[in-house]
Amino acid sequence: QISKLSIEQQYNCIANEFKLSSDDIEKQYKLALKNRIEIPPILMRRIIIDAIRILHIMIDDLNQDIVKNNEKFKQISKRLSELEIFNKLFDQHC
Repeated sequence: QISKLSIEQQYNCIANEFKLSSDDIEKQYKLALKNRIEIPPILMRRIIIDAIRILHIMIDDLNQDIVKNNEKFKQISKRLSELEIFNKLFDQHC
């Protein structure tokens, strides 16, 4: 449905969701285009943070029976570490 809105309306929808001004969202999109990033930086950061939270929840669930879930725990921990590193790099460059 958002794709049927004008660009200004899209900025306003996203701005409302993230409690930002539409000017902030417009700047993020321009930055994304300038750097040839398909996802605006502020949205990418939100995706990364949400993924990190989900992995933390999964780790907490797996910790309840660590012996049974050891391999899953290792895989999730590795992905979490990668995302946290990516998040730090992302912060430095955006």
